[in-house]
Amino acid sequence: MQHPFLRISFILASTSNQSSGKASSCDTSVLGDCYGTYLNNLNVTDRLPPYTDYFTAVFNYLVDNSRKGLRNTCQWRDDLRACLGPSFESCVNREAFEKTYNVSELDAAQYQGDLRIGEFICGDGYKDMIKYGTCFSLCEIQRQEENSACIDELEKRIRKEGFQCGPYYKFMECIGATFTQECGEETSSFVCKGWRSALQAYTHQCDDTLPKC
Repeated sequence: MQHPFLRISFILASTSNQSSGKASSCDTSVLGDCYGTYLNNLNVTDRLPPYTDYFTAVFNYLVDNSRKGLRNTCQWRDDLRACLGPSFESCVNREAFEKTYNVSELDAAQYQGDLRIGEFICGDGYKDMIKYGTCFSLCEIQRQEENSACIDELEKRIRKEGFQCGPYYKFMECIGATFTQECGEETSSFVCKGWRSALQAYTHQCDDTLPKC
């Protein structure tokens, strides 16, 4: 069964408007060099693999290395940001990934979304990930059916009426309930902020009505 984040990443990348207008100022050679170093740290040898392959590599690394793995991946993300320097904002978008790597629009969108979400995971969410990461991983396994049902309902609404903010918020409540039931009510704020950051990584059309978490 597919990881819940990977499913949501696919949904948001497929349905949201990713255009940023910033790619024209991105030095693609800089993006290629900096991101190549980041991928090498994960032992990903392809220049830019399909996003699902990249996600699997990161997920397996985190499972195998636990807290040390999270510390390492966050350090590598910090190194990537430092490498890009002032080019970070102009290069972390769908158009820049498409231009640099000649990949599909969907893969490019998921890669840029991954970097944006990483800013939350390795920033404001870092302490909670260190503290509750093992429980979150168990929840993804033990509550697969409930988590999938939450995503299925979101997909159903999108097929019917296109992407709307309200159904995504319902999804956040639904999947948040399974995580807090499994890992404790004290994790509710982190879980809410995590799925909120995922939404904002792909679209800002809901910014005016975002849950406060």
